[in-house]
Amino acid sequence: EVDLVIMVVDALKGVEVTTQKLWMVAQERKIPRFLFINKLESEQADFEKIFDQLKRIDLFKGLLQITVPIGQGEKLEGVADLTLQKAFLKDGGAASIPESVSIDSELSNFNESIAETSEELLDKYLENGELAVEDIEKTLQNGVKLAEMSLIFAGSGKTDIGIKALISSIARFAP
Repeated sequence: EVDLVIMVVDALKGVEVTTQKLWMVAQERKIPRFLFINKLESEQADFEKIFDQLKRIDLFKGLLQITVPIGQGEKLEGVADLTLQKAFLKDGGAASIPESVSIDSELSNFNESIAETSEELLDKYLENGELAVEDIEKTLQNGVKLAEMSLIFAGSGKTDIGIKALISSIARFAP
């Protein structure tokens, strides 16, 4: 039995046919899925372009962005984790998200996606403008377990950026 599939997309090549076929098989079998966009340390890498490409493919609906790259190419310094609202930096440490990095748009999209999963959460979000960490984690755990949500991560295997955030999410959200 497979508990979780983690697919890796090369940020230089984009979404390939094989990725789509394997994703479809995992989806049909209701296997929870994470997607890691790799090689963001490369100068030609563009996370937003790949994420937009994924969103335009019906097969990938239900993707929820968990990490946001801090910098791009040689200037990739780490990732901001939207669930923890902290940064995982190149040196391996976790820290506050630098003030120079804006994740407002991504955080808003993330919270809205979580809130839209139930009337109760939507009411809480509309009343408070945010959601409790416990509600977010419970929703992600349940959505991943039921294979209704697939989480997307940014990073670089070569420079180890984003790997700790991915591992942290596996520990917290995978079945």
